[in-house]
Amino acid sequence: MPFYILVGDADLKVLGGSFNIRSRDGLIIIACKTGNVSVAHASGETDLTPGLAIKIIRKESHDPPFPVDLDRIGSWR
Repeated sequence: MPFYILVGDADLKVLGGSFNIRSRDGLIIIACKTGNVSVAHASGETDLTPGLAIKIIRKESHDPPFPVDLDRIGSWR
């Protein structure tokens, strides 16, 4: 069963797995390590699978998903 997280200007629907969220000064980076994460933002919805991340800059813009090193997900502090 999915669960939901509200982070700044993004709503996450977690469909199972592990992920990391970094939020600072209007910039949100969401990375998926395992499973699937659906991110709703002002421009629509983006599905993340393992090894993908999305960057959201306030409500106005977001970058397309980009690859991340799976070993680094979870080490963000």
